[in-house]
Amino acid sequence: MTIEQKTSAIQGFGYTEAEARFLCLVAHSGYFVRRQFLYSAGCDLGKRAQDFIDKITARKHASVLSAKLRGSGSTWRGVKRSWRVGLSRQVALG
Repeated sequence: MTIEQKTSAIQGFGYTEAEARFLCLVAHSGYFVRRQFLYSAGCDLGKRAQDFIDKITARKHASVLSAKLRGSGSTWRGVKRSWRVGLSRQVALG
C-alpha cells in the first residue's frame, strides 16, 4: 500500500489530507509531540493543532501522555498513539 493509499484510507475516518498524511508518518513510532504536527502541517502554534489533537483524542485514536522531566520543574506533554483496530489496519497494510 502506498502512502497515498494509506492517506486516502485514513481520510475516510474524517481527517483532512494533511492530518492523514501526518498520521501515516507517525504510525510506526506511535508517539508525537505537537510541534511535529505543526511542522508537518506547516502551521503556527494555535487552534489548528489543538483542533487536531482534540479530534484524535475524542475519536479515541490517540491518548495524551504527560511525563515529568527528570531533574527539572517542567513537564513533557506528548500524544501517544492508541489506534482503533480499523485505523491501525489501514495504516499497517502495505
